[in-house]
Amino acid sequence: MSDLPLDDQSRELNGPSSQSTPEEEGSIARFPIVGLGASAGGLQALKRFFERMPDDSGMAFVVILHSSTQHESHPTQKAAI
Repeated sequence: MSDLPLDDQSRELNGPSSQSTPEEEGSIARFPIVGLGASAGGLQALKRFFERMPDDSGMAFVVILHSSTQHESHPTQKAAI
C-alpha cells in the first residue's frame, strides 16, 4: 500500500491526464459525508435527528434503512423522513 494521500495514489496509478478538468482534479469531497443506519424502529430517531440538524451543516448524509423481510415495506413513507 502506498504512503501517498488517496488523490496522489490515484494519479500514480492512472498517470497524468492532459484531458482532466479542474472539477475532476478535485473530485475528493471537501465536506464530511456522514453515514447513518437504522432499523424500522429507528425511523423516529432519524426524523428527530434531521429536524434538529441545521440546513447549512455543510455535511452530506447517507441513510441506510434495514427492514425485516417479514414486515411490509413502504419506501415512499420512509423516504419522507
